[in-house]
Amino acid sequence: MIEIDKEKCTSCGKCAEVCPSGIIESERVNGKRRVYVAHPDWCNLCGHCMAVCAPRAITHELLSYDDFEELGDLDVSPDSMKRLLLARRSVRRYKPEPVPDDAVAELIEVATHAGTGGNNQSVGFMVIRDAALIQRLEDAVLDVLWNTGVKFMGNNVVMSALRLVAGSGASEGMARYYTMFKTMRESGHLQGSMFRNAPALVVAYDKKSNRMAALDCAIAMRNVEVMAMTMGLGTCWSGFLVGADKMRPKRINGVLGLAGDERIHGALMLGYPKYTYNVKLPRKARKVTLL
Repeated sequence: MIEIDKEKCTSCGKCAEVCPSGIIESERVNGKRRVYVAHPDWCNLCGHCMAVCAPRAITHELLSYDDFEELGDLDVSPDSMKRLLLARRSVRRYKPEPVPDDAVAELIEVATHAGTGGNNQSVGFMVIRDAALIQRLEDAVLDVLWNTGVKFMGNNVVMSALRLVAGSGASEGMARYYTMFKTMRESGHLQGSMFRNAPALVVAYDKKSNRMAALDCAIAMRNVEVMAMTMGLGTCWSGFLVGADKMRPKRINGVLGLAGDERIHGALMLGYPKYTYNVKLPRKARKVTLL
């Protein structure tokens, strides 16, 4: 799978140093460094070896230098990046204008370049801008959340059992959801409560067999929400959608056309924010340990 052109190779050893799987090794022979491919079958297609090889001496059956794009020096200062991250807010009020195709393409590009466990690259993405489909999905999420779990939180016996199993903190949180959902159902305010009338949803999913799926999807969605800010777009995580898919995957997957062995692990509302927040808000002090 991997070959090193001895004529081009300078034996610098960079490829061996950066390889995360120990595929390429180097050794000293008669006082000279020799770089060689030791375990080609371990390759996870990360491309690190090819990226650091200045003379382009590495040939890979599944990767081509033609597909490597030079990005040049990064001109984002630490201060600019810090201010961007401090300005991040969950946006729950959106303008009605749609998210254009070119913006969607850029967001998905940065999502697909997010790190994945073992460089698995198995996360799939869905961008939903069809208002009717978003409404059907919201109806399904509300139905699943209420009928599969939340409505039972109004039962004293259930809550007592929950306190014993999960503790008082978790039970109090579920009790708040019960009160919130019950009040909205009775007052007719459920419409738009799940996706806040956002013009688009970005969904990240993966095979349920991938034990790193939740983390892989979360990293990809983080790329999307940060990139979205630079484009004047706002986002908000939809934990309700992720939770509903865990409860009733057949129902939620059916709305979106996902396979039975796939699970949603990340979802963002997306659109142009109606309001902007250009301030750094106070945060709780956290426990930080420096070792």
